[in-house]
Amino acid sequence: MLSKKEEHVLLSFHKAPDFWKAVSFSLLPFPEFISLADNLFKRGFLKVEGKKVFLTDKAYKLLSKQLVEVSSNKIEEVYKWFLEVAKDRPEPYDLLYDQGNITCQAAKERVRFMLENLDLQGRRIAVLGDDDLISLFIARLGVADKVTVFEIDERFCKFISQVSKKHNLKVEVVRHDLAKSLPKKYLGKYDVFICDPSETLSSFKMFIFRGLSLLKKGWGQSGYFGVTTLESSLKKWRSFQRMILNLHKVAIFSIIPHFSFYDTWSDFEKGFSRYKKFFVNWGPKRPWYVSHFWRIITLEDFEPKEYADFGKVKYKDKERFSA
Repeated sequence: MLSKKEEHVLLSFHKAPDFWKAVSFSLLPFPEFISLADNLFKRGFLKVEGKKVFLTDKAYKLLSKQLVEVSSNKIEEVYKWFLEVAKDRPEPYDLLYDQGNITCQAAKERVRFMLENLDLQGRRIAVLGDDDLISLFIARLGVADKVTVFEIDERFCKFISQVSKKHNLKVEVVRHDLAKSLPKKYLGKYDVFICDPSETLSSFKMFIFRGLSLLKKGWGQSGYFGVTTLESSLKKWRSFQRMILNLHKVAIFSIIPHFSFYDTWSDFEKGFSRYKKFFVNWGPKRPWYVSHFWRIITLEDFEPKEYADFGKVKYKDKERFSA
């Protein structure tokens, strides 16, 4: 049995047999990487050929699920399928559930980024709210060990379930209001969570804390989510970051700016009408609403916490587009 850090070192060498590239790809300090690599070599998980470091058959056997290769052609094949599936998705309810989906292209890029981080291959994935249908994209690739969707909207629960059944996809759909406590059987069981939190303090807390409660304890689990500057000032960003870091043993590892565009929602004109005195009185011709994609990673002493009901959650504040 390997620790998550040992697994990380092996995957680094799989990505780059050149030692100096492998260590530069790693998320570990140089001395720790050296110590772990040396131990893995002595235990027969690594071998040296010439001036390259390779995984042994013993390592490949143990990490067979994590080492599945996903080609660009495979991603594009799934993307074409996803485009057709997404045409029939239910209309998001902005006012009822504060929904708004990313474009299909954005979904593909999120999946590609997670694949590059080896956060889908052989992993257990939790999706919190899925009007984006990213669970279907991930499941169609066929590399995740498990995909579970927690979704309040019965229409999306039904749609995702029907598509999964039709195409024999491994997606578990749980209809659940995230303001309520999660069933205990799911807590601490996942490697990765992904969501798009509504951008008020209480809603952000609800989404991210629920996601963190689903992750396994210890080092190396990941959380992914989008946050905008269109509806959240940098002052609010600071509050988001402090909220996460002060209460959980995690690090904010990356924030990719302007990464995910969203389809313009059906009642956009209604929301934009509150700015009727503004000199621009025409709508967008292409996707314009964009979020920045965050990745947080758990630390050695991370422990998933169980949270009670959050009570009444605010979905609007003065910075929201349609506040």
